[in-house]
Amino acid sequence: MTEANQEKALLEAKVEDIFTIAREKNYPKYTSFLNESQVYFAQAYIQKRHYANYLFYGGCKNNRRLMLGAFPDYMQPDREDFPIVSLKIQHPSHYELSHRDFLGSIMGLNIKREAVGDMILQPGECSLFVRDSIAPVILQELCKVGRVGVSVSQEDLSQMELVESFQERAGTVSSMRLDAVVALAARVSREKAVSLIQSGMVMVNYLVAQSNHVALKPADILTIRGVGKFCITDEISQTKKGRFHITINQYT
Repeated sequence: MTEANQEKALLEAKVEDIFTIAREKNYPKYTSFLNESQVYFAQAYIQKRHYANYLFYGGCKNNRRLMLGAFPDYMQPDREDFPIVSLKIQHPSHYELSHRDFLGSIMGLNIKREAVGDMILQPGECSLFVRDSIAPVILQELCKVGRVGVSVSQEDLSQMELVESFQERAGTVSSMRLDAVVALAARVSREKAVSLIQSGMVMVNYLVAQSNHVALKPADILTIRGVGKFCITDEISQTKKGRFHITINQYT
C-alpha cells in the first residue's frame, strides 16, 4: 500500500470512528482540523457510506482547513458546538512575519499542526483558529514569534471573516482535456503541460493525475506544483470552431 493510500485509509478510519461514537454514545464527536485534500476524501467517504447529520466547519465562512463534526440523531448540527476558538496574535507592525513564522512558533509549544486551522495575516497581527483545548497554551506561553515580541488575546468567533481571494484567468482551449487546461493555467506549451503531468507535478482533486486525457469539469480542483492551485468555473462555452472558452480561478 502506498503512503497516500495509507493516509487515506487512516482518514477513513477516523471518519468512521466519529460517526460510530456519535451514533452509539449519543454525543457529538469531532475530528482535528483537516486540510483541503482530507476534506475532499472525507466527503467522498461520507457519501459512499450514506452518512447524515454532520457538518464541516473551520471557524468562519470560506475556511480551507475544516473540522468534521458527527452528531447524534437527536441533535441538529450547529457551528456553535464546534470546539474552535479564535485567537489574535499582535506584534509591532514594522516587522513582517509570515505564515511559516507564526506556525513554527506555535508548533514549538509542542502543539500539533492538526490542532491549528486557518491563519489570517494582516499588518501587525495574525488571527487564527485553534482547537479549544490548546488555546490556553498559546494564550499563556506564546510571547515571541521568532525574535519578535507578541501579545495574544481571544477573539469573538462570530466576528471573524475570511475573504477568499482569486485571480481570474480566461482563455480558449482545444478541449477540456487535462493537458490543454494545464497549458492555459501554467502558461506553458501543450508539450510542457504533458511533461508536467507525466512527471507527477499535476493533481486533480488532490490525486496525482495518471493521464493527459482526463476531462476536467466545473468545480474540479487543479493543482500544479510550483505554479499554484486552480478551480475550474462553470463559465465554459464552445466556439463555432469547436474550441472551448473557459475561466479558471487561481487561489492567491
